[in-house]
Amino acid sequence: MKPVYLINCWDSYCQSMCLRQENQALCCRGFFSLFIQALRGISYALKNDLYAYVDFGSKRYPYSDSANFYGDNNFWNYYFQQPFGLNANKLKNAKLVVNQIQDNYPEKELALNPEYLREMNKIFREQVQFSENAQKIIDQIEETFVNKKIIGVHIRRTDHFTEYPPVPFETYRQLLKQEAENFDHIFLATDDQNVVNELIAEFGSKVMCLGAYRSQNQSSVHLGSNFKNKYKLGFDALLDCYCLSLCQKIIITHSNFSYAALIFNPEIPYQIF
Repeated sequence: MKPVYLINCWDSYCQSMCLRQENQALCCRGFFSLFIQALRGISYALKNDLYAYVDFGSKRYPYSDSANFYGDNNFWNYYFQQPFGLNANKLKNAKLVVNQIQDNYPEKELALNPEYLREMNKIFREQVQFSENAQKIIDQIEETFVNKKIIGVHIRRTDHFTEYPPVPFETYRQLLKQEAENFDHIFLATDDQNVVNELIAEFGSKVMCLGAYRSQNQSSVHLGSNFKNKYKLGFDALLDCYCLSLCQKIIITHSNFSYAALIFNPEIPYQIF
């Protein structure tokens, strides 16, 4: 068996970034920061004639939910298949090569490169795919997008303001007013319930959105302690992102969430802030 490239978060790099909750380290990275790292890690493994295994179970993450998954701490397995058909049992006798940050950390300058997005899309389709349960739910959601012309918008509100300043709601409102008559619906992906309320007040039943966990008070969703079902917390993010990729056009912000939507559909027209 070829050596296995083990993809996980880097303790030595992240130690100062991790939060402390109930005397346990909690990784503060978002769902799609880890998702994109995994795809890049699989790409690295393929280029170096290695197998790969995604292990996001070596520490606590905002999406870790072993209580609902028979003791499995690896939240990757809740939503995605492992590449190369590997499982934890097959790792026992394998030679492991642990990832390093320089191997597969998502570089911002690549995030919108069309060839890079197509490469990551190909890796997802051919090497990963959704878990069986996730795929069933995604199939049902996809049916609601059939034969509809939908513009998607991602409005981010609760974190990472130091990286990119928040875009004023008025900017989105004006853009959507210009576009709305050309589309049947507006699909909204957001982490803030107030944004949902404002957009529905403006566009009424034209707005589509999922019943996701959202912040009521500007606090971060993925680090919030109010959301007890950690599996749903991760799945909400995944479904919102994937639904964006089903739209005919999207308005997005600079974030791993938006970049992942472009990985799911590299050909989608987009406008980014």
